[in-house]
Amino acid sequence: MQHIIKNFKYPATEYKNNVQGKVVVEFVINEKGLVEVKSVTGGSTALQDEAKRNIMAIPKMKPGMMGGKPRAIKYTVPFNFKTGK
Repeated sequence: MQHIIKNFKYPATEYKNNVQGKVVVEFVINEKGLVEVKSVTGGSTALQDEAKRNIMAIPKMKPGMMGGKPRAIKYTVPFNFKTGK
C-alpha cells in the first residue's frame, strides 16, 4: 500500500477538467511474485490507465505460501479520484 500511495498521480488533464471517479483494479501477485492485472473498472479511461500504471509499477514481492509452496494471491484495490474542486 505504501508503494501505491507514494506513486499516486492524478492525470493532469483529468484534474484540470474536474473528472472524478472510482476505479477498481483487481490483480494477482503470482507464484513468482510478479503482478498480473486481471481487471480495471470504473472511471474514465485516463483514470483507469493511471490506476493500472500504479499497480503495474509494484516491485517484485514475496508470493503467498500454502503448504510450503508459492501460491498466487488475488487483491482488489479501489482508487478514488477526487479533485476537491
